[in-house]
Amino acid sequence: MTLEYAPILACNADCYGCPYRRSRLHAGSGMVAPGAVALEDDIQAATPETAQRVLDAAYEGGVRGVLWTGGGEPTIWAPLLAMLAYSTQLGMLNALYTNGFVLGRDPDYAHHVLAPASGLVFVRMSINAVTPRVVKRHWGVEPDEVRLQLAGLVRLLEARNRLLPMYHEQRLRVPSIQISTIIDRQNVGDLLGICETVAAIFAHYREVQGDEDRCIVRPMTYHGRSRYSVRDHADEVIQQIIEVCGTAGRGRRALADAGVDLFMGFGLPLVEAGGVPTYSAVLESTYAERDVSLATGLFLIVGPNGAVYLSTEHNCSDDTWSFGNLKDQSVEEVYRSERRRQLLDYANVHRWGPDVAQPTSRTARLDRIAKAVSQRMLSAEDLEQIRQLSLASHVLILD
Repeated sequence: MTLEYAPILACNADCYGCPYRRSRLHAGSGMVAPGAVALEDDIQAATPETAQRVLDAAYEGGVRGVLWTGGGEPTIWAPLLAMLAYSTQLGMLNALYTNGFVLGRDPDYAHHVLAPASGLVFVRMSINAVTPRVVKRHWGVEPDEVRLQLAGLVRLLEARNRLLPMYHEQRLRVPSIQISTIIDRQNVGDLLGICETVAAIFAHYREVQGDEDRCIVRPMTYHGRSRYSVRDHADEVIQQIIEVCGTAGRGRRALADAGVDLFMGFGLPLVEAGGVPTYSAVLESTYAERDVSLATGLFLIVGPNGAVYLSTEHNCSDDTWSFGNLKDQSVEEVYRSERRRQLLDYANVHRWGPDVAQPTSRTARLDRIAKAVSQRMLSAEDLEQIRQLSLASHVLILD
């Protein structure tokens, strides 16, 4: 149903917590210089020909929503705007994840990316630091770069304001502008500043409200190890997040005053409510519930060279986790392959545990819905209603 497409490994940042950092270094792709674009070689970034073939195959396979992400930064991939338009022409809607640096550097980019031709449901920008020391530590860039990021958010809001008549004329949904913030001990001290800065920008520049303008705050997941851990976050860090973004938090209040919803992700509300003693207990419980994954077919995960992966955060690492390639195969051929069956068997034997998948994976969350279906906790009428909603609104597929 959804193509999660990472057409690029190259990046204009060097975040220590990036799930693709090891893959990027393995491919020989360092940081791209400010203002530069990535090399289109089907290693560091997809060629337009490969990207077009991936989109064709995905649409033929039933995909109707494309999440444009990256092992790097999608906006330094020169074909992005053209490929967004191509995806839209095929009949798919799009969503974009970005760090926003290019949006701040190029005064016209926000307008182009939000134009109706791009078919965007939402743009989600990562803002994880606002003070110079933390910016340098988290992003691996010079502290002044954060000003570009915040300028990019301003330009997104201003572009959406200007484009509103065009959305109405073409009877299009107004794209939402969302903020993603991941927190650990390195940047938790910036969290209130992030919330207040984002709130001030939305309050000053937003004239048009998207249906789902929001800020999502969650603990960081550490990638790049041989296995995941449930004990990456000290209790005091989790409590600091809740103090800022919980029900009575100053960060939540600042965002609410600006009309921006705040969501604490991945079990934080359970900790705040006292339903579990620690955040580690949330992750332990999540792993304990897993067995066979029933939701793996919902996501088509594709890397720069067209290779297809399981939804495990091992994407683009090497051929170990790939099970086909859309440059010369159809989605059906890939999904019916013996190689995919072998990888699924391996992951299922390991119960999608820390050797295979991150503790907060989207597939694991959807598996709970799949189990409810298989155990007949949802009626036929419930399922038909969900099916009709998904057909009527690709937003449900993308988000």
